[in-house]
Amino acid sequence: MMAYQIKRKCSFGHDIRGCKMALHEEPHMRIHVVAFAIVLLLAFALKIEMFSLFVLPLCYGLVCVVEMINSALEATFDALCTDHNPYIGKAKDMAAGAVLVAALNAVTIGLIIFGNRIGEVL
Repeated sequence: MMAYQIKRKCSFGHDIRGCKMALHEEPHMRIHVVAFAIVLLLAFALKIEMFSLFVLPLCYGLVCVVEMINSALEATFDALCTDHNPYIGKAKDMAAGAVLVAALNAVTIGLIIFGNRIGEVL
């Protein structure tokens, strides 16, 4: 039982290290954090309803998860192949495209939530 707990604790340490790495080494991740902070401040200032306050972090979380997967794939591909490889290029482009889709989805949902509330306030 004790060995299981030690393994879980070590695993959690790797998780935290991965999140820290993403924040410190990936410029786009820092952009996402700043954007989410602005979104949260705006949401509280506009007194956004509770359901929307639940949806906004889900959108942010999705963008961050996809960004971290994209970064992990890029790092893996760069370590495996230093020469140009069109298949790796295709995979990297598709992973970056997935980040774009997730971010556009978050922006669209944000515009719907904030647009409705701004319309009510005015």
